[in-house]
Amino acid sequence: MNSSRVFRALLAPASLLVLVGGASPSLAFDGERRGGLGVSAPRAAVVGSSSVKGVLGRLIESELERKGYRVDRLGVVGAGLARPDYRDMHALVAKVPIDADTAAVFIYLGVNDAQSIRLLPEDRQTTDQQWLKWNDPRWSVVYRRRAQRLFESLCRRGARHVIVMLPVEVMKPRLERRLRRIRALQRQAAERVSCATAISTVRDGAELIADEPTRRKDGIHLTKEGARRVWERVKRRAALALPSAGRWAR
Repeated sequence: MNSSRVFRALLAPASLLVLVGGASPSLAFDGERRGGLGVSAPRAAVVGSSSVKGVLGRLIESELERKGYRVDRLGVVGAGLARPDYRDMHALVAKVPIDADTAAVFIYLGVNDAQSIRLLPEDRQTTDQQWLKWNDPRWSVVYRRRAQRLFESLCRRGARHVIVMLPVEVMKPRLERRLRRIRALQRQAAERVSCATAISTVRDGAELIADEPTRRKDGIHLTKEGARRVWERVKRRAALALPSAGRWAR
């Protein structure tokens, strides 16, 4: 039996759906089995938002399969940590097989989180408090705690490494300013979790500027060239930061 499963969310193709409002579409996952890897092959999972559903997730999946991993991928439009009423990441990630055979979980979230946070009961200081605005001093505390709990849950399920791919830079100045805070908070959360490592996906000064577009017209989502560059950064930086990363980083 073929051993690689791909989860696809059958959702409207919006870029930042959760930020622009509207009714929450229902989720439906279509499991596809691909590849011919044996059941003894190490497992890997790729989870996150629409970038994982799209070109970045497909590239990482194919590259991992080429290195001999059985891959489970789950990408959901609008996914993030700010709106658990809209996308419950713990419930979504629970759909992905992760256990002691899972060598690595790659997670990519954050672009949809540059907004007010919807509070869960345990986050509220008063019973009628529903939201934390972006500029509220508690926003960072709640967001970092949510990220840490998500990463910890993946470790508890048996993943040997959780690779937190920090949000890539975007061509929207206001959103990019907010993403700087989100990247810092995700990194801090990963530092508090034993099996998690945060990896920057942002271009550094040593990398040549691409001759072809790396972003789609929305200035946010990656083109194929953009996805390729992000994955090369992740591999290169993970190999330096995490000597036990495994063959996927080499």
